[in-house]
Amino acid sequence: MVEAISLITFVCLLLYILFGGADYGAGILDFFFKRADRKSIAEAIAAVWEANHVWLILVVVIAFNAFPLLFKTVCISLHIPLTLALIGIVTRGSAFVFRHYDPRDNRYDNPFYNRLFQWSSLLTPFFLGVVFGAMLGGRLRLTGSSSFYDAYIGSWCYPFPLVFGGFLAAFCAYLAAVLFSSENKTLGRSIYPVALRTQAIAVIAGMALLLMPDAWGHTLFSAFLDKPVALLLLGLSLIFAISLSFTLKSQSLHAARILLGAEALSVLLGWVCIDFPRVIHLANGAFLTLYNTAAPAATLKELLIALTTGVLVIVPALIYLFRVFKYKPLTKS
Repeated sequence: MVEAISLITFVCLLLYILFGGADYGAGILDFFFKRADRKSIAEAIAAVWEANHVWLILVVVIAFNAFPLLFKTVCISLHIPLTLALIGIVTRGSAFVFRHYDPRDNRYDNPFYNRLFQWSSLLTPFFLGVVFGAMLGGRLRLTGSSSFYDAYIGSWCYPFPLVFGGFLAAFCAYLAAVLFSSENKTLGRSIYPVALRTQAIAVIAGMALLLMPDAWGHTLFSAFLDKPVALLLLGLSLIFAISLSFTLKSQSLHAARILLGAEALSVLLGWVCIDFPRVIHLANGAFLTLYNTAAPAATLKELLIALTTGVLVIVPALIYLFRVFKYKPLTKS
């Protein structure tokens, strides 16, 4: 049952990175666009953007019920970056709604709305990335520390989690640029150069993350080298990224979306290969895994039944939502 619940969690995480990440990236790209492009991007995400948070909610609910010790450790030790990320989600949503539905004609030129939307879109994935980086970085503790700094700031405020946050923010901008390049050909031609630049930044940030030592002095690159399958998946992600550049240039819109999903999937699968079933690397050298933090079997069984039932309701509803608000010919200009 642990494996089945973990698989559902993995899928939810992948979908949130792809769809929620693209929405965050839209706000990051907003830094560099003028009014016309801002309006086009806002219209592209307006109908379904809040629905993407259902995947994050599912991950939180699963962690709370299926892996309570893991959930408690993250929420207590990393409550500062988690709180900042939640503030960013709320602030970003408010700024987007107020700007999009403001009756004034110049609402996309409003500096207050724009800056609020842009900075919250940048900082939210950054702090979410910091949380994930801290889980892998090796400074979290199960027991109390002698100082507030060691317990609640030092556990995440060091280079590895910060670089992880920077990588996730850059990857979100890359996702958005690629997806909006494939939204329609007119928009794609204006965003294509941005997609190439954000791709380069994401690759550089990813290389920095691979080479950045954690609290123990280990690097993700050495972990990939120890796992041939993970190293193969890492290589595939680079191949997908290169192929994606050519598909965008040739306006192969369907292929661009497929390659983007394959790239994100290969990166996540590579991480699973090097770390499963470990989830949190503790400061004492131990690990919190999916097995030693799992709830009792009876709880897992009921949760699995609820998740299976919920998926049968949520997935068709989301597909219908996307078809109603997002379906249109990809060749539309």
